[in-house]
Amino acid sequence: MIRLGSEAEGIIFDVASDATLDGGAAVTMTGDVVVGGALDLDSDGTTTLIGTLDVAGLSDLNVGGDLAIDGSYTGKESTTINVTGSTTLDGTLDVTNALRLTGAGAITLADTVTATGNATINGKASVSLNGSLDVDGNLDLDSVGNTTLTGILDIAGTSDLTVSDNLVIDGNYTGGAKVTIDVVGTTAITNSGENA
Repeated sequence: MIRLGSEAEGIIFDVASDATLDGGAAVTMTGDVVVGGALDLDSDGTTTLIGTLDVAGLSDLNVGGDLAIDGSYTGKESTTINVTGSTTLDGTLDVTNALRLTGAGAITLADTVTATGNATINGKASVSLNGSLDVDGNLDLDSVGNTTLTGILDIAGTSDLTVSDNLVIDGNYTGGAKVTIDVVGTTAITNSGENA
Protein backbone atom coordinates (compact mmCIF):
# COMPACT_ATOMS: atom_id res chain seq x y z
CA MET A 1 0.00 0.00 0.00
CA ILE A 2 1.18 3.51 -0.79
CA ARG A 3 -0.16 6.38 1.30
CA LEU A 4 -0.33 9.63 -0.61
CA GLY A 5 0.05 13.04 0.94
CA SER A 6 -2.41 15.83 0.30
CA GLU A 7 -0.25 17.13 -2.56
CA ALA A 8 1.09 14.26 -4.68
CA GLU A 9 2.59 16.67 -7.18
CA GLY A 10 4.80 15.34 -9.93
CA ILE A 11 4.54 11.77 -8.66
CA ILE A 12 5.95 9.07 -10.95
CA PHE A 13 4.78 5.61 -9.96
CA ASP A 14 5.24 2.43 -12.01
CA VAL A 15 4.46 -1.00 -10.58
CA ALA A 16 4.01 -4.31 -12.39
CA SER A 17 1.51 -5.75 -9.90
CA ASP A 18 -1.62 -4.61 -8.02
CA ALA A 19 -1.52 -1.28 -6.18
CA THR A 20 -3.44 0.27 -3.31
CA LEU A 21 -3.28 4.05 -3.00
CA ASP A 22 -4.57 5.43 0.30
CA GLY A 23 -5.10 9.16 0.09
CA GLY A 24 -6.32 9.73 3.62
CA ALA A 25 -7.72 13.25 3.34
CA ALA A 26 -7.75 15.41 0.22
CA VAL A 27 -5.47 14.37 -2.65
CA THR A 28 -4.19 16.23 -5.69
CA MET A 29 -2.22 14.01 -8.08
CA THR A 30 -0.38 15.69 -10.94
CA GLY A 31 2.14 13.07 -12.07
CA ASP A 32 2.11 9.77 -13.93
CA VAL A 33 0.89 6.48 -12.45
CA VAL A 34 1.24 3.13 -14.24
CA VAL A 35 -0.20 0.02 -12.57
CA GLY A 36 0.41 -3.40 -14.12
CA GLY A 37 -2.37 -5.03 -12.11
CA ALA A 38 -5.48 -3.81 -10.29
CA LEU A 39 -5.78 -0.38 -8.65
CA ASP A 40 -7.60 0.30 -5.38
CA LEU A 41 -7.69 4.04 -4.64
CA ASP A 42 -9.28 5.27 -1.41
CA SER A 43 -9.55 8.91 -0.37
CA ASP A 44 -11.53 10.44 2.48
CA GLY A 45 -11.67 13.91 0.95
CA THR A 46 -11.62 15.84 -2.30
CA THR A 47 -9.54 14.07 -4.95
CA THR A 48 -8.16 15.71 -8.08
CA LEU A 49 -6.43 13.64 -10.75
CA ILE A 50 -4.58 15.95 -13.10
CA GLY A 51 -1.88 13.60 -14.33
CA THR A 52 -1.94 10.38 -16.32
CA LEU A 53 -3.15 7.10 -14.83
CA ASP A 54 -2.81 3.83 -16.75
CA VAL A 55 -4.21 0.72 -15.04
CA ALA A 56 -3.87 -2.72 -16.63
CA GLY A 57 -6.26 -4.49 -14.23
CA LEU A 58 -9.50 -3.67 -12.43
CA SER A 59 -9.95 -0.14 -11.08
CA ASP A 60 -11.80 0.55 -7.83
CA LEU A 61 -11.95 4.23 -6.82
CA ASN A 62 -13.69 5.25 -3.59
CA VAL A 63 -13.74 8.98 -2.86
CA GLY A 64 -15.20 10.41 0.34
CA GLY A 65 -15.40 13.97 -1.03
CA ASP A 66 -15.50 15.47 -4.51
CA LEU A 67 -13.72 13.84 -7.47
CA ALA A 68 -12.24 15.76 -10.41
CA ILE A 69 -10.50 13.98 -13.29
CA ASP A 70 -8.71 16.68 -15.27
CA GLY A 71 -6.05 14.44 -16.77
CA SER A 72 -6.15 11.08 -18.55
CA TYR A 73 -7.39 7.87 -16.91
CA THR A 74 -7.06 4.58 -18.79
CA GLY A 75 -8.59 1.48 -17.22
CA LYS A 76 -7.82 -1.65 -19.23
CA GLU A 77 -10.33 -3.71 -17.24
CA SER A 78 -13.66 -2.88 -15.60
CA THR A 79 -13.68 0.35 -13.60
CA THR A 80 -15.86 1.17 -10.57
CA ILE A 81 -16.03 4.72 -9.21
CA ASN A 82 -17.94 5.60 -6.03
CA VAL A 83 -18.03 9.28 -5.02
CA THR A 84 -19.64 10.78 -1.92
CA GLY A 85 -19.47 14.34 -3.27
CA SER A 86 -19.66 15.76 -6.77
CA THR A 87 -17.96 14.19 -9.80
CA THR A 88 -16.42 16.33 -12.54
CA LEU A 89 -14.65 15.03 -15.63
CA ASP A 90 -12.73 17.61 -17.63
CA GLY A 91 -10.23 15.05 -18.91
CA THR A 92 -10.52 11.63 -20.56
CA LEU A 93 -11.76 8.35 -19.10
CA ASP A 94 -11.07 5.33 -21.31
CA VAL A 95 -12.33 1.99 -19.96
CA THR A 96 -12.00 -1.49 -21.41
CA ASN A 97 -14.99 -3.61 -20.34
CA ALA A 98 -17.56 -2.23 -17.89
CA LEU A 99 -17.76 1.23 -16.34
CA ARG A 100 -19.81 1.81 -13.19
CA LEU A 101 -20.03 5.36 -11.81
CA THR A 102 -22.04 6.15 -8.68
CA GLY A 103 -22.16 9.70 -7.34
CA ALA A 104 -24.03 11.06 -4.33
CA GLY A 105 -23.49 14.60 -5.61
CA ALA A 106 -23.78 16.17 -9.03
CA ILE A 107 -22.13 14.32 -11.93
CA THR A 108 -20.69 16.41 -14.78
CA LEU A 109 -18.98 14.67 -17.69
CA ALA A 110 -17.59 17.48 -19.83
CA ASP A 111 -14.93 15.72 -21.88
CA THR A 112 -14.49 12.18 -23.26
CA VAL A 113 -15.71 8.91 -21.73
CA THR A 114 -15.27 5.61 -23.57
CA ALA A 115 -16.32 2.12 -22.43
CA THR A 116 -15.95 -1.02 -24.55
CA GLY A 117 -18.43 -2.87 -22.30
CA ASN A 118 -21.58 -1.73 -20.51
CA ALA A 119 -21.77 1.63 -18.73
CA THR A 120 -23.80 2.35 -15.60
CA ILE A 121 -24.21 5.90 -14.31
CA ASN A 122 -26.06 6.17 -11.01
CA GLY A 123 -26.54 9.79 -9.95
CA LYS A 124 -28.12 10.64 -6.61
CA ALA A 125 -28.36 14.28 -7.74
CA SER A 126 -28.13 16.01 -11.14
CA VAL A 127 -26.34 14.48 -14.14
CA SER A 128 -24.88 16.53 -17.01
CA LEU A 129 -23.25 14.96 -20.06
CA ASN A 130 -21.93 17.72 -22.28
CA GLY A 131 -18.87 15.98 -23.63
CA SER A 132 -18.58 12.70 -25.52
CA LEU A 133 -19.85 9.34 -24.24
CA ASP A 134 -19.05 6.30 -26.40
CA VAL A 135 -20.31 2.92 -25.12
CA ASP A 136 -19.88 -0.32 -27.06
CA GLY A 137 -22.32 -2.15 -24.78
CA ASN A 138 -25.47 -1.05 -22.96
CA LEU A 139 -26.06 2.21 -21.09
CA ASP A 140 -28.00 2.26 -17.81
CA LEU A 141 -28.43 5.83 -16.55
CA ASP A 142 -30.36 6.38 -13.32
CA SER A 143 -30.60 9.95 -12.02
CA VAL A 144 -32.46 11.38 -9.04
CA GLY A 145 -32.04 15.00 -10.15
CA ASN A 146 -32.26 16.95 -13.39
CA THR A 147 -30.45 15.27 -16.28
CA THR A 148 -29.05 17.18 -19.24
CA LEU A 149 -27.54 15.45 -22.27
CA THR A 150 -26.03 18.13 -24.49
CA GLY A 151 -22.97 16.32 -25.81
CA ILE A 152 -22.41 13.46 -28.25
CA LEU A 153 -23.64 10.08 -27.01
CA ASP A 154 -23.06 6.95 -29.09
CA ILE A 155 -24.47 3.79 -27.48
CA ALA A 156 -24.08 0.56 -29.45
CA GLY A 157 -26.37 -1.50 -27.22
CA THR A 158 -29.61 -0.75 -25.40
CA SER A 159 -30.20 2.50 -23.52
CA ASP A 160 -32.18 2.64 -20.28
CA LEU A 161 -32.64 6.20 -19.01
CA THR A 162 -34.47 6.59 -15.68
CA VAL A 163 -34.80 10.17 -14.41
CA SER A 164 -36.66 11.16 -11.25
CA ASP A 165 -36.71 14.85 -12.24
CA ASN A 166 -36.49 16.62 -15.61
CA LEU A 167 -34.67 15.36 -18.73
CA VAL A 168 -33.24 17.49 -21.52
CA ILE A 169 -31.62 15.96 -24.62
CA ASP A 170 -30.33 18.62 -26.99
CA GLY A 171 -27.08 17.03 -28.04
CA ASN A 172 -26.55 14.17 -30.48
CA TYR A 173 -27.81 10.82 -29.15
CA THR A 174 -27.29 7.62 -31.16
CA GLY A 175 -28.72 4.39 -29.78
CA GLY A 176 -27.80 1.23 -31.66
CA ALA A 177 -30.57 -0.81 -30.06
CA LYS A 178 -33.72 -0.26 -27.98
CA VAL A 179 -33.93 3.04 -26.08
CA THR A 180 -36.16 3.20 -22.98
CA ILE A 181 -36.81 6.58 -21.32
CA ASP A 182 -38.67 6.86 -17.99
CA VAL A 183 -38.96 10.41 -16.65
CA VAL A 184 -40.94 11.65 -13.63
CA GLY A 185 -40.67 15.34 -14.58
CA THR A 186 -40.68 17.03 -17.96
CA THR A 187 -38.89 15.70 -21.04
CA ALA A 188 -37.46 17.96 -23.75
CA ILE A 189 -35.76 16.40 -26.80
CA THR A 190 -34.57 19.06 -29.22
CA ASN A 191 -31.56 17.51 -30.91
CA SER A 192 -31.62 16.71 -34.60
CA GLY A 193 -29.23 13.78 -34.39
CA GLU A 194 -31.21 11.35 -32.27
CA ASN A 195 -31.25 7.85 -33.72
CA ALA A 196 -32.38 4.55 -32.26
